[in-house]
Amino acid sequence: PLSSSKRTSGGRDVCIGHVCWSDDGNRYAFCRSNRVSVKDVGSGEDLLDVELPSRVNQVAFVGGEEGMFVAVACDDGSLPLLGVGNLSDSEEEAQERRAIMAIEPVDRLVAGEERFKCIESVKGGSGFLVVTANSGGVISVMDLEGGARMMLADDNDEEEEGKKKSNTDSDDDEDVSSDEEEEDEDVAVEILESVRVGTGARVTNIAVWSYDDPSSKSLYDDDFKQLDAEDEVEEEKSESEEEEEEEEE
Repeated sequence: PLSSSKRTSGGRDVCIGHVCWSDDGNRYAFCRSNRVSVKDVGSGEDLLDVELPSRVNQVAFVGGEEGMFVAVACDDGSLPLLGVGNLSDSEEEAQERRAIMAIEPVDRLVAGEERFKCIESVKGGSGFLVVTANSGGVISVMDLEGGARMMLADDNDEEEEGKKKSNTDSDDDEDVSSDEEEEDEDVAVEILESVRVGTGARVTNIAVWSYDDPSSKSLYDDDFKQLDAEDEVEEEKSESEEEEEEEEE
């Protein structure tokens, strides 16, 4: 059960700093000290429980109503994006949970004005927009879609590399063009807008309101499902090619 504090091995009470729920209400995330946890509401089982290098100030679900990912506002100026698991995941899948550092920590002893104090998700749209606020009074709108794409794309990298190696001799020209296209890689985060509020005093709380255009589709409902469909087509194609090779032999 969720409690207001938890005692550490040193005997010190660590209070829960922030709690948020996924849009569908089926999971909630919370942070205490430098640990982030996500639980299933119905069963209470852990979907994510990780320790980060810096103190965590707030967390926010992104990636559609299900909350596929958790964005984390950290005291060292970093912004990790963590993949959230499912109850059906095996132990091996749970140990290989995906994560990416969308914004790297500040490269100095004290982050100062760069510390992320608040983070809130923007409802609707692509499902990967967040609003952040830091100790310098700067409020920013960020798009974390690129980071999510990187994590999902990594799952299929080994298979794609194997296929490319098998076809190296027959389509060298195509490989050259594909290499040029790969240079235009996604960035983990895109800062869409930033503004310093007032005198630049530390912001400790924000509220976000957004209008969701009914005609727009979330990235999860559109692009990610399209990636899944493409993977299925590739698998069917490779299976048929293997069958043809066996028949020829």
